[in-house]
Amino acid sequence: MSLPKSTDWSAMFASWLESAAGPPSESEIEGLVSEILDHGSAAPEAACRVGLRVLRRDQAIGRALGAAARRDSDGIDAVVPTPAFSAALARPLATAILRQCLITEPDMELVLTRWRRSLLLETAGGAVPIEAIVSLALQCWLNEFVFAESHEEREALAALTIKAETPEQLAILATYRALTEGQMNAAPAALIDAHIKQPAIELGLSRQIDELAAVTDATSREVRAQYEANPYPRWVSCQREQPRRLGEFLSSVSQGYGVDLPAAGPNPEILIAGCGTGQQAIQCASQFPDARITGLDLSRPSLAYAARQARRFGLGNLKWIAGDLLNPVAGWQDHFTYIECLGVLHHLASPAAGLAALVGCLKPGGLIYLGLYSATARRSIGAARELIAQERIAPDPVGIRRFRKLVYDAASRRGPKADRLRSLLGFLDFYSMSMCRDLAFHVQEHQFKPAGVAALVEGAGLELLAFGINDAALAGAYAHANPTDPMMRDATRIDAFERKNPSAFAAMYLCLARKLAKRPQHPDEMIHAQST
Repeated sequence: MSLPKSTDWSAMFASWLESAAGPPSESEIEGLVSEILDHGSAAPEAACRVGLRVLRRDQAIGRALGAAARRDSDGIDAVVPTPAFSAALARPLATAILRQCLITEPDMELVLTRWRRSLLLETAGGAVPIEAIVSLALQCWLNEFVFAESHEEREALAALTIKAETPEQLAILATYRALTEGQMNAAPAALIDAHIKQPAIELGLSRQIDELAAVTDATSREVRAQYEANPYPRWVSCQREQPRRLGEFLSSVSQGYGVDLPAAGPNPEILIAGCGTGQQAIQCASQFPDARITGLDLSRPSLAYAARQARRFGLGNLKWIAGDLLNPVAGWQDHFTYIECLGVLHHLASPAAGLAALVGCLKPGGLIYLGLYSATARRSIGAARELIAQERIAPDPVGIRRFRKLVYDAASRRGPKADRLRSLLGFLDFYSMSMCRDLAFHVQEHQFKPAGVAALVEGAGLELLAFGINDAALAGAYAHANPTDPMMRDATRIDAFERKNPSAFAAMYLCLARKLAKRPQHPDEMIHAQST
């Protein structure tokens, strides 16, 4: 069975697999999940969860995961050197998961960490398929080598770095560190592509990216330095929606919220402010092919990663600009029909100043979609920052690995502080180097309550249309509990709901707002709420 080209269908099928009570056969499920993950255009999370559930039924993997649940390293070490375990990790399903999906399950991470150690210290019995080692190396590339390392491993790694010359040795080396150009001749092709060719392409693309102006704000400079050292996030698959015209989207918003919006017109302009490594901008460009998308970010390496990925997806309606959203160009005044700014304003010295700058770039009546950190959902981040300060942990690879070990150690204890640190394991960002730095080590972070978000939005001359929750079940629960606020506009009710559901806005508060019109517009320039 082959997947159709509809990326929506791929995502829906992955979700169906996750909820299916009785799959027709494990082998069919394995084949279809592998195909979804290899498709490259569907969000992999649901398919990955199904695939991991299938892999857990494998006897060797199941034994290793059972030992990991008990934090029994010796028990894991008794399984991972066996041919049965290596064969299980060489299955197409395991290959697809390791190469396409960031592993975000602590037990599976521990098993992979111990298997990597076994490979390095040459304790694995029998021949390990090189494709399985390459898959592990690509998982480690995806998480930016965030797995824990012992002193013994670092000593063995230093020796291997000197003597590595066979494809197997280089693949093992690549589970710990990026390969160099001098190792290209013998390294497996997939690793040459990830470690050497892709960075070279990005370096060339970075030189072609235009820049708005010099970054002068002190906080912006610090933030830029962080994301230049750790472009965020590294990704492989990107969910792309069914294409439609921006005008259709604006019409649905106009009717759904009962507001008049400016008509999109030909070649409408969209700004993705703080686009990072490009996932959000690429999704937007594929969804609205009639629009021209501008991705703006402080970090040139992040933009170069985004530009490479956009080229891979064949998107021609995207341009990338390096710069600070605090200093937009004069030509952007009242320029964009729609702006997205998710996870950015709370990293500015003044979120209000940043939002004011963006509102100046938005057409009168235009839409802006914002994402801001919730103080309630991120209480565990306070505990993380306390730990980092107390232990004087540096925001570098060694420090981040040390921090993660302390969190894992705390997860096995009891008490309020341990509980707060344990909750970090529920954040996706905990499971890669750049994302973990963004999560707990950021140089600047503001957090909000619903009333604070509403005040920020209204103070910028915006009309708040709605808050949003990505989780459909939680959104339904809110609607059931608050039938008089179906659009989620009442900050007091949202705050009460969040107190009962502290993780409801764990990703962020998402809110849609409209710029209040400065002048009357001609009827032909507007989309009216009553239009069909």
